[in-house]
Amino acid sequence: MFQRMNVDGKPRLVVGMPVMYSGEGTEPRLSGLVMYLEVPQTTEAGYVEAMVRGIERATLVALCLAVVLALLAASGVLRPVRALRRATRRMAAGHLDVRLDATGSDELADLSHSFNEMAAELERTVRELRRLEAQGRRFVADVSHELRTPLAAMSMVTDVLDLEGKGDR
Repeated sequence: MFQRMNVDGKPRLVVGMPVMYSGEGTEPRLSGLVMYLEVPQTTEAGYVEAMVRGIERATLVALCLAVVLALLAASGVLRPVRALRRATRRMAAGHLDVRLDATGSDELADLSHSFNEMAAELERTVRELRRLEAQGRRFVADVSHELRTPLAAMSMVTDVLDLEGKGDR
């Protein structure tokens, strides 16, 4: 049997063993005596304390390293998100020619590709709307011009008729 104990604040291992005896040609038998051995554990306790201190220091270094790596990883992920935010703000301000650098094959690169396709389609649509608007203005100007000539002639005829009608009175 063995048991760890603190004696006067110092760790010790106490080992107890029964004493056995045997005669010639007989089986060993218990004598009824028990021997105890007390072994100081100060060296082992020192080793354990040194290991605990080493683990604590290594944990602190590992934690600092993990925080630095997490910040670097977050920065790498947030950089494309910030670029996307800037691009959307520029597009909202009317700069339809804005595009993102779409490198890689992750979700953010896919999002950048989609943004670029959307920006190109929006730019094409706005260009087409402006062309149609200019074409509409030209049509209205042509119609206005074409109607102005006959209306001017009719206006002159009505003025002449009006003058003739006033002259008869």
